[in-house]
Amino acid sequence: MPPEEEIAQQIGCDTCRLCSFTRLLGKIPLWQYGTNFQKSRYKILFVGKTARGDSSPNYYADADKYKDLPWAFWSYTRGIYTKLGLSWEDVAVTNLVKCNASMNVDTTSPEVKENCICKQQFIKKEIQIIQPTFIVFYTNTYYDAEISSLFDKITEVTDMKFKIRCGKRKICFWQFEGHLKDDPSETYFHILRLAHPSRKNRADFINLVTQFVLHPQKIPFC
Repeated sequence: MPPEEEIAQQIGCDTCRLCSFTRLLGKIPLWQYGTNFQKSRYKILFVGKTARGDSSPNYYADADKYKDLPWAFWSYTRGIYTKLGLSWEDVAVTNLVKCNASMNVDTTSPEVKENCICKQQFIKKEIQIIQPTFIVFYTNTYYDAEISSLFDKITEVTDMKFKIRCGKRKICFWQFEGHLKDDPSETYFHILRLAHPSRKNRADFINLVTQFVLHPQKIPFC
């Protein structure tokens, strides 16, 4: 079974009833899973916080319409994989929280975070199925406790509070290697949690992430 179909079955609309107390606008398990992902040189999974708007269940079939969007999330991501010599078909894109409850900003409650990430562990299941080498979380610091709950055997390059210069400002930049908790495999992932791309210096942001991929044991610089 292709990974995207396996994920869709595990994170279908009837899988989770825990968040029925909130008004949800649609589930987005996986935005993009490139046809060349498993053969890709770097196997990068980009992870946003949560989707926005009234999400269609046909998210995966419509994936190609997102790759050329001008919004920072898509534009900066495109800049990163292009600079690495990759294409849209070499990368995967998903959300940390699978249910969307807002039309424009992230209004995810602590209850939804706990249910989706820690109890149901949907993102963990995606990582186990996709098996990326690099995971880039565009989540800022709001989800750090939940991200921490996913991994053990962590070796930090930078800690949660570390900030790095990006243009005229500094942004959060947590860089580490980790293993999925309770996973029988000996697989380790190179992980970067940084700020959302929006309103960040484009060239510096892209440069920082590409340096992380090329040299995951070193702190990048602009």
